[in-house]
Formats: sequence, C-alpha cells, structure tokens
Amino acid sequence: MSYHVLCSGTDYVSLAAAQDHKRMGEGDQGPNTGGMGAYSPPPMVTAEVEPAIRSQVVEPTLKAMAERGTPFRGVLFIGLMIVRGAPQVLEYNVRFGDVSASA
Repeated sequence: MSYHVLCSGTDYVSLAAAQDHKRMGEGDQGPNTGGMGAYSPPPMVTAEVEPAIRSQVVEPTLKAMAERGTPFRGVLFIGLMIVRGAPQVLEYNVRFGDVSASA
C-alpha cells in the first residue's frame, strides 16, 4: 500500500492510504501489469493499523531525520506491506522536498 505524509520537520499530516492494483484478472491471479491504477481506502488499513503506521513508521522516521540534522519538509511516500496487522516498510520516496536542504 502507499502512504503519503505531508511533513514540516517533525510535524505531519497523513493523507488517505491507497493500494495499487497491479494484477490482471479476478482474484489478482493474472500477470503483473506494472500498475493499473489504485483504490482507496485499502481494506487492510483498519482502525488498529492506521495508528500503528503512524507510531511505528512515520513518527520514528521523522524523529530520526530531525535528530541527525536533516528534518524533512515535503511529502514523504512510504511503500508498505501489512503483515498480520503490522506495517512493514518496503520503500521510502520523496515528493516535493529535499532531505539535504538546510532547515
């Protein structure tokens, strides 16, 4: 799933989560198409999972970046898998910002 966060250093606002739809055919049984769009909200983002994403992924990430002197300002994209109700980070990407820019 995709999770986007608008960041201004350590403060942030989460946008609605989305899930890519990449497999063709019923039940996602077909070949990987490389992306056929996305839908929101993804069913795995439950009332329990959403706070876990923030407390276990977003907040520690922003805190660590600020502590090392590179507070992030922009849109942070976090690619996640939800495994047994727990967020697992696949990738980070940056939109509208530069982690090397000074505060």
